[in-house]
Amino acid sequence: GSKGTAIVTITRALFSFTFSLTVFHEVALGASACYIKIAPWISLEMFDASRGFLFDSLTVVMPIVVIFVSSLVHLYPISYMSEDPHS
Repeated sequence: GSKGTAIVTITRALFSFTFSLTVFHEVALGASACYIKIAPWISLEMFDASRGFLFDSLTVVMPIVVIFVSSLVHLYPISYMSEDPHS
């Protein structure tokens, strides 16, 4: 039902927030940027462009903010709609 759905979604949001805090602790507080190279795209003698992920201090702060705000936006309708007589 709706209560089980709320529990699953809140649990996933908390897991994502915890994972984001862990990544923040490793990258931002440890002052070590991380680059994961996926595949080369253009590779010349003096130029190299490859696909990948770069995790620096700005990149790891954004998921924390986005997940926190979206969790609050998610929790508000759950508590607001719990009083709905039509559900």
